[in-house]
Amino acid sequence: MAGALGPVTNAIISSVFLLCNSPETMKRLQEEVRVTFETYEDITAEACQSAFPYLNAVIEEDLRLVTPAPFGLPRYSPGADVDGHFVPSGVTVQTCNFAAAHSPDYFFLPREFHPERFLQQTHQWYDRRFSNDSKHAVMPFSIGPRRCTGATIAYTELRLILAKMAWALDVELSSSGKKVSWEEDVKVYATYRFPNVWIKCKKAKLVSVVA
Repeated sequence: MAGALGPVTNAIISSVFLLCNSPETMKRLQEEVRVTFETYEDITAEACQSAFPYLNAVIEEDLRLVTPAPFGLPRYSPGADVDGHFVPSGVTVQTCNFAAAHSPDYFFLPREFHPERFLQQTHQWYDRRFSNDSKHAVMPFSIGPRRCTGATIAYTELRLILAKMAWALDVELSSSGKKVSWEEDVKVYATYRFPNVWIKCKKAKLVSVVA
């Protein structure tokens, strides 16, 4: 469970920053959440498990751009062909989620934040520009027996936190936050090092928030 703390914290920071830099996306998220829930108390972990396509799309797009594990775990090749290339026995091989997520080979406008790419074609905000995206090219929490055991907890926390924020608050970047360049200021090592992202929050109009 503790292992999910870092990725969830990173995802909250990055998603808030990306949403603030995309007012139309923030507006759509707020609309979905505020129409769905009548009160702040209605927003529970159980309620957020239901179908909220745009909220889920925002989370998936954030995890694509800022995937929790930028690099996969290294493995020794047993001596095998990989994509038409022979990799000799003993050579260390490793995937790179970050590179795949930002590659035009798999995604249209790969460096831009567009949750619409993760919506079903029947959704009102679906954008056909992303119809050829290979969305399974990136697995934020890996797959198979090595899949992160905290993935379910992480998704639950992200849905709950972002839904409550979108319902209760109007959020924007502060003057210093607007100076942050995500491309230049975020550093990627084994994990991420984020710049300080300062925001301004105010109580959303026409809602009653109970602490």
